This record gives sequence, structure tokens and C-alpha cells, in this order.
Amino acid sequence: MVTTKSGNQTKSMAARLSSTAIRHERQEFLFDQKCLRFIKTNLAGLSVDPIIKNKLFGFFSYQGTRTFNGVAQNSTVFTPAQRGGDFSGGGALAGTSAIPLTGEDGIVHPAGTSYATLFPTNHIPTIDFDSVAANLLSKYIPLPNPAGGNSFQYSELITSKPNQYLGRAGL
Repeated sequence: MVTTKSGNQTKSMAARLSSTAIRHERQEFLFDQKCLRFIKTNLAGLSVDPIIKNKLFGFFSYQGTRTFNGVAQNSTVFTPAQRGGDFSGGGALAGTSAIPLTGEDGIVHPAGTSYATLFPTNHIPTIDFDSVAANLLSKYIPLPNPAGGNSFQYSELITSKPNQYLGRAGL
């Protein structure tokens, strides 16, 4: 903190307060125990300046807060079996194909064939996969963690940086 004192001279102050807390949260979907960090920093400044000696003064203040908070997140992703075309864990596939597809029987069926006919056991042959979509899936969508599930757990950093300014001139 800095402060100056005298009659018609600039008077100013600055302060920085910071607090850090590590929250230990035990949640079943995370790997045993995770440490999520919370950091909050408050910044403040104040200045009173003479504009016209003994007559007009200017006042300016600033307050800022910086918050960084780790939050546990959980997203559903494809299982390794689903990435290979095995959707047997779900219900029957509904709808009809808009394009010709190779069915589970290895025969190319025309557009308009129902998915229940194409894939009676909910196994989609990888030959029917779009190569661009398969590459995007393998590059940008992670595998589940822990293995055996269909969810991906991670810690996301959420930040907040609000600022407040105040100015005034007075006699």
C-alpha cells in the first residue's frame, strides 16, 4: 500500500489482496481424489489530484477482481465399441438411410432402406463410416476415462475478470 499526504498535492493509494484455496473434493466419477484450485485476487487504486490549486480536485478509483476456479466436468463420449460400430447396447435403430449403405450382411442396400433392415443387431460396418468424420472423431473426441465407461472427466478452469472504474471532479 502506498499513500502520500500533503495539502494540494496528489494523494494516491494502491492495494492488492490475494487468496488461494485448494478444495479437496471426493467425487465418485473422478479418480479417487482431485484438488481443484480457487484463486481470487482483488486489486484497488485511488487517486485524488488537484486540478486548480485549492479549488478543483479530481478523484479516480479502480477496483478489479480476478477469479480462477477449477471445476470438475463430466462429458459423455463414444465407447471404444461404439467407435468400432457396435451400438448393440442401445435400442433398435430407427429411420431410413438417405444414401446406399453396406448392411451387416455385407450387401450394399439402396437409399431408403430402413436401419433396422441394414443393421438388425445394431452393428454398423466400418466401411459405412465417413473417413472425414472418423478422422475428426479420433483426433478431437477423447476416449472415456476411466476405461469401461462412456464419460470423460476433466477439470475446467473458469475465469472471471470484472473491473469497476469511478471518476469525479469536485470543489
